[in-house]
Amino acid sequence: MEKQEENKFTKSFEIRIDEEKAKIHKKIMIEGINVYFPYKPYPSQINYMAKVIQTLNTGGNISALESPTGTGKTLCLLCSILSWANQSKKEIKNIYYCTKTISQINNVLNELQKTCYKIRNAFLSSRKFSCLGIGENPKLMYDAEILSEMCKNDIRYCVYHKLFDKSKPSDNTFIYKKYDNLTDIEDLFKAGKKDAFCPYFYNINKTKDYANITFMSYHYVLNPFVRNKLNIIEENAIIILDEAHNICNVFEGLFSKKMEQDHFYKVEESLILLLDKINKEDKGKIYYDKNEINPLIIIRDEINKEINKIKSFIQKIEKIDKMKIDSNNKIDKEDIYICTID
Repeated sequence: MEKQEENKFTKSFEIRIDEEKAKIHKKIMIEGINVYFPYKPYPSQINYMAKVIQTLNTGGNISALESPTGTGKTLCLLCSILSWANQSKKEIKNIYYCTKTISQINNVLNELQKTCYKIRNAFLSSRKFSCLGIGENPKLMYDAEILSEMCKNDIRYCVYHKLFDKSKPSDNTFIYKKYDNLTDIEDLFKAGKKDAFCPYFYNINKTKDYANITFMSYHYVLNPFVRNKLNIIEENAIIILDEAHNICNVFEGLFSKKMEQDHFYKVEESLILLLDKINKEDKGKIYYDKNEINPLIIIRDEINKEINKIKSFIQKIEKIDKMKIDSNNKIDKEDIYICTID
């Protein structure tokens, strides 16, 4: 019975207009869409909103829009997108507004309050900013891996997590509505502490089951591990990457690993020790009964290949260390090199 109720549950998409605010806002027709704007827009702002709406009208398109700091870019994005979503006949499942930092999310939430559009919203933050358990052990606050493991192991006993019934998403609506107007992550943290619910899972479940716009950092969309694990990004969605000039740095951080030179020596040493252990266990027996090859032989060959790769890579690093770097190829940071390993 519970499974049937889960299958029947569908999240609706709804945007309402605050009529009192709308009376004092400017109403402008842009690309066939009535846009409510808190102030009289500048020509550059109208042009910016027109480009946003043109992108949405084409469907499945990507636009890179630029506007100087202080020109109301965030407000233009919100007003144009919410106006279009409110009047468009196209099916929309969710809007995802991505920023670089938590503080930027709070700024966007404040901008949303300036508009006359009322939309169910959620804002995602990591466990280290949302888990109520860190108050009992502050040392864990800055260690995301430990905090995540602790949460996974203790979730059955967590009084803050028990509030949510995953088998009946619609039953959680009351808690979503109660805190739908909060515009600050710290306020949600205080509310969770007061009323015994987990802010972290509150926002994840709210995104899936209730919210129509979710504010989050880039990682929830760009990091494939996080995106696939949480499974919150739906099809037919609008994705906004605010301050997108940071995207290259984000990808560099996601798909790069900084390693000290000593790490490679330790890896080589560990592989050699493992190889010695296998050689002792093998004792020269290449075949088992029925002429089956000893699997240790295959493993030993693979380890030898990895050792040779590591040795070759270490030689490259040592060669770079000895090279004299000319002025045209100057390395900014000492002992930092960009390398690849097969």
